[in-house]
Amino acid sequence: MPEDEALSERVRLFLASSNIPALRHLSVEVDGDTVLLRGGVQTYYEKQLAAEFSRRVAGVIRVDNRIDVRGYAPRIGAGPADDARRTGLEHFAPG
Repeated sequence: MPEDEALSERVRLFLASSNIPALRHLSVEVDGDTVLLRGGVQTYYEKQLAAEFSRRVAGVIRVDNRIDVRGYAPRIGAGPADDARRTGLEHFAPG
């Protein structure tokens, strides 16, 4: 349906305008007033933001959020000091 394609495009554009790069690569499908989101993000927070951003688009009534949360992959060989810098706790890192 042309209406579904138009709504899908509006949701995609809204997600693409986000400052969160992972949201720009999600799959968006529309069936009537329901948006189906698929893809992967790093955090549960990003998953929730994708759904909330999608709900803000005019015409969206329901969001079926099937986004996978992949988490972050620590660097091989990363030590406690690297973990502390990533979390902002560098002054607690063993010295």
